[in-house]
Amino acid sequence: MGEKFTHLRNGEYVLNITVDSKLDPISLMVNRVKSDQRRHVLDLSIGFYQSEDQRHTGFSVLDDSKVDSACNGVTFSILGIEKYRDAVKKLITPKETISHNVSTVQTIGASGGLWLAFLILKREAGAKRVWFSDPTWGNHLEIAKSTGLGIERYNYDINKDGTLNFNAIKESLICLKPNDILVLQGCCHNPCGVDLTLEQWSEIAILAKSRSVYIVIDFAYFGLSRSFAEDKAILTPLLDILDNLFVVNSFSKSLGLYGERLGSLTFFSRSELEVNSFENFAKNIVRSTYSMPPQQLATQVADVITNPDAFKKWVGEISVVRDTLNSRKEALISALVSRGIDGLITNTKSNGMFLNLALSAEEVEALAVKFGVYILGNGRLSLAGLQKRDINKLANAICEIKL
Repeated sequence: MGEKFTHLRNGEYVLNITVDSKLDPISLMVNRVKSDQRRHVLDLSIGFYQSEDQRHTGFSVLDDSKVDSACNGVTFSILGIEKYRDAVKKLITPKETISHNVSTVQTIGASGGLWLAFLILKREAGAKRVWFSDPTWGNHLEIAKSTGLGIERYNYDINKDGTLNFNAIKESLICLKPNDILVLQGCCHNPCGVDLTLEQWSEIAILAKSRSVYIVIDFAYFGLSRSFAEDKAILTPLLDILDNLFVVNSFSKSLGLYGERLGSLTFFSRSELEVNSFENFAKNIVRSTYSMPPQQLATQVADVITNPDAFKKWVGEISVVRDTLNSRKEALISALVSRGIDGLITNTKSNGMFLNLALSAEEVEALAVKFGVYILGNGRLSLAGLQKRDINKLANAICEIKL
């Protein structure tokens, strides 16, 4: 653990409460924002959507689907209730997929889905290393570390014209070895917001199969790029080539359930035997850790997915969220350009919740100290919490530290 968890005092071992726990940057930022007593502090560090004015999650569809758990009872289901698993499987699976067997298990958010996939592949498939993009969501690395896997990185660079430097990705992946795990973000890449094309997904699949590598798709932002149908279209070229594929998703972003940790891990395989083995491995891990996932909220989400009227309402609400994020991005870019600041945003063609600002660590600190504007140290700014009425304040603050 790096330091002893206990120490000797007066002949007795006592708890060492001064152990330095290394929190991720977002956790540290949240603590710092809470301690800032100034009015009108802008917390632009977390990818949690807030609507204009009312600061609502943007989703009300769940309000129409309340479940009385006392009436429905409790089902002993280690992998999650069947209704939820079937609903998510239908939501995730491309219509063209007929050659793969599919199993979905409920997880503790997308993070829990990654953790479960990593453990299964490490214990049962001999995986020793997992590859993440550089940059990526910081907690990706911590999840992998918690399973004992080694970490490798591949370049994920944005060209000057805002497109993805795909050649840099391929060159980074030359060192892939058999049984490695390759994690790819399905859409709205965090933090870049620029994603692979369908043709590039095919190239990645061919490379992975030639190296006997396992691909895990992180679909945390599923539905927020273009639509559910268009976002999951990336799975078709992968499944055309790969025998096995893992996909994790979450409803934290797509249904405003940030603190509820409701997600899934879906396994596609041409082998029915491997799907059965996957479920058995998952059962053993889940039962020996958190026993079984929550059921009431999972039932509500299943109702939203399977009820045509509720699903239509959900599609409409996520479309509003998606459009609002894009309009905030365009408004901020325009505000900066009008103040003579051009080229500061490095991912102007991005989708999703984040923009990347070419700011130094000192400039990021100045935003926090002088203006109460908090973004991550790497310059990642969350559009999810940026209200349009605050854009001029943000642009003025940036202008003052840059000009």
